[in-house]
Amino acid sequence: MLKAYYINLYTIKDFYLLFRLAGKPDRCLEEETKQNIILMKTRKLGKTGIEVSEIAFGGVEIGIPYGIGVNSHADMLSRDKAVELLHEALDKGINFFDTARLYGESESIMGEAFHKRRDKVILSTKCRHFKDNSENIPSYNSLKKLLKHHLKKVWVI
Repeated sequence: MLKAYYINLYTIKDFYLLFRLAGKPDRCLEEETKQNIILMKTRKLGKTGIEVSEIAFGGVEIGIPYGIGVNSHADMLSRDKAVELLHEALDKGINFFDTARLYGESESIMGEAFHKRRDKVILSTKCRHFKDNSENIPSYNSLKKLLKHHLKKVWVI
């Protein structure tokens, strides 16, 4: 099973500092000493064959007031700063992004950030909101149709 580290940080610099202080840079990051560049390690996502960064970006904090010191929308990043942060995360090698409809504007902000770079992004989401009254998730074909419709609406694909 893939173990990914989720980050909900306001700058990628904070992310590097966090992992250096935690003593974990060797687990998720590879250093290229000749070029002094830090590269993100990747792994295959289960049996899919899809390569994802070992560190995933959790999108809840860019979509709703959530987290330490965030009490209202006034404490959140602006939409422009959130898009900038997503671009920086992708540029630094994070390609695995987690979002959900329950995360407020997170899906929409990610859609804005990645609409021209969609081929470089692996998205993870939840489909709890699709459950029927008996707590069953729709069939694969129905779910695929619902998600395609939603993606066209939110992500402009």
